[in-house]
Amino acid sequence: MTYPVLDFQPQAFFALGSPIALFNTVMDVSVDSEYVLPNCANFFNIFHPYDPVAYRFEPLIDPFMAHVDAVLIPHYRGRKRLHLKAREKVYSSIKWLRSMLAKVLGVFGTRSDAVMNEPAMIMPPINVGKLNGGKRIDYALQEAPLESINEYLFSITSHLIYWESKDTMLMILTEIYKLSNVLPDSVKANASASSD
Repeated sequence: MTYPVLDFQPQAFFALGSPIALFNTVMDVSVDSEYVLPNCANFFNIFHPYDPVAYRFEPLIDPFMAHVDAVLIPHYRGRKRLHLKAREKVYSSIKWLRSMLAKVLGVFGTRSDAVMNEPAMIMPPINVGKLNGGKRIDYALQEAPLESINEYLFSITSHLIYWESKDTMLMILTEIYKLSNVLPDSVKANASASSD
């Protein structure tokens, strides 16, 4: 059987909600850190956090990457969504409160370090191999505020949102333009401000 050949060499491959990593995981196939696509230097795995079909690719290269969050795709307006910022603040406040409670219990002679403190995790350097030229591969969309109310309900539609997502389109366009050394105005402004 012969397969058709592309008339051009692609510069980037964007997997949107792709089950490729899921199939590799089910078949217990890992990806060698030296592996590269034969005719394409850039590979981006874009997924929605509630998509039941999509799966992360980086842990197939290095299992420790399962403990490292995927790169969060910025909102097309250039910021993190407000409900995600609020959630981070709540989590950091809880962490601070737990550490203060551990200190207080320590003053009263309670073995707070054994009960309250989580073990420190040593972070090795991030290893994503050569598949994307050493750059990160997994990119997660930010869930919308309404989606965060019930992730199970929105998992049904999450696989269908990639082509209507402004965040996805902006990321794809940004990466394509980077290949031609075309930078967004905000990056140019920051570069000129730092050189002054």
